[in-house]
Amino acid sequence: MFILDFDDTLFDTHAFKQQYYIALKNIGISQELCMQTYQKTRSDIFGRTTYSDKRHAKCLSQYGFDYSTVLALLLRITKNAQTFLFDDTIDFLQTLKAKKETVVVLSLGEEEFQKKKIEASGILPYVDKVFTVNTTKNEVVKQIVTECSEESIYFINDKVKETQDLVQKFPQLTPVLKVSKSIAFVEYEQSCIPKVQHLSEIFSLIMV
Repeated sequence: MFILDFDDTLFDTHAFKQQYYIALKNIGISQELCMQTYQKTRSDIFGRTTYSDKRHAKCLSQYGFDYSTVLALLLRITKNAQTFLFDDTIDFLQTLKAKKETVVVLSLGEEEFQKKKIEASGILPYVDKVFTVNTTKNEVVKQIVTECSEESIYFINDKVKETQDLVQKFPQLTPVLKVSKSIAFVEYEQSCIPKVQHLSEIFSLIMV
């Protein structure tokens, strides 16, 4: 079984966000303001991940930009999510499917937005189940580990600290880190967890 993170693991979230800057610049929104409002809508006071196209558009409307115009631009980017998959994502998923591996996508984010983005990415035909959470992945991983106690479970993720915490709680997980541009490379080096630059490299680290 494989538990796969989505953002920055299967999906180039860095490039996805860059497209925000390009699209919104055309209607007079600077990259600085785009980043500022993105961060403002990313989470709430309870620490829940809350970013969505609608929340971002609403936030930008408070700076005098038309809500409908901004939302249409952001939705267009989300609907084109397939273009932001990493080059080897589909090949990787096809290989897992051919090997009859169970594939679970476990993604952190606002539920409606994440599900729309994941669906638009085109990966659903290769995935057995999708979970989205807006706080931590602990409960979902606990459920999976409990139900599949006899299986080998590979956990593929880009976030170092999150992966370390989950492996400590659930030693049944075999982790592999997918290096992300958003995280300092030294964190990966210091983690002592196997790491890859590309998904295709994972098969040289594990036995499936």
